[in-house]
Amino acid sequence: MAQTWLSKYSTYEEEVTGSATGIIAFAGGGQASATELTSKFNSVDTCATDKDSVKLVVALIGKKQYVFNNTAKLLSVFPKTGEYINGVVDSEYFVLSGEVVMFQSVIGTKWIAKGQVNQETVYHAELSLSAAQIKTLNSVPVQIIAAPGVGKAIEVISGSVKYTFVSAAFTSTNLFLQTDTAASNQGVSGTDFTVGVSQFARVLQNVSVNTMVENKALKAQADADSAVGDGTAKIYITYRIITL
Repeated sequence: MAQTWLSKYSTYEEEVTGSATGIIAFAGGGQASATELTSKFNSVDTCATDKDSVKLVVALIGKKQYVFNNTAKLLSVFPKTGEYINGVVDSEYFVLSGEVVMFQSVIGTKWIAKGQVNQETVYHAELSLSAAQIKTLNSVPVQIIAAPGVGKAIEVISGSVKYTFVSAAFTSTNLFLQTDTAASNQGVSGTDFTVGVSQFARVLQNVSVNTMVENKALKAQADADSAVGDGTAKIYITYRIITL
């Protein structure tokens, strides 16, 4: 008896099962030598540099693979050579730090990414800062969001900063959300690190020109370094990735 569409769908979906952790993305990136993902649930735990790469299995109807970027870098995901992601052959798909993307095959050779990075998808990021990091936050900014890839830019929609005072205030006043190499910041926190009380305030958006740059990371930066201070801070960001 001929195989029904439903049984074929179920069979193919079951071909990708299980979970894997500790996956190491291929250093240097690219499709040809990308680390192949062989499980349904895949945690990429090592991505040494932005755009190190992994590769999906052969696309057949019903197959699903989940990719978790459990690193601080931008992860590249490729299909098998000659196959498609979101209608583009041999497409390089970027998964941001901390994101999970589901890839589903609706027909042979073709994948659809659910949760794709585009201007219509809103993301959230958090960053905790220690006292030591706040003290050097001007000279040593701390990355919040990795560079999104060529032809894309990070736009901050909103943000807030929670400052926890311990016993000594800092001498640096403001915290900025700064796109790497941009002439102006995307926003400045209303929290004042020089006061001796805990505070929780929104980030005030900057409407100046040249606050965003293509394929550049977003960082937390202070207006000055501080020799004193022992409090901590946590940054909450809502943002989107604009496709240029």
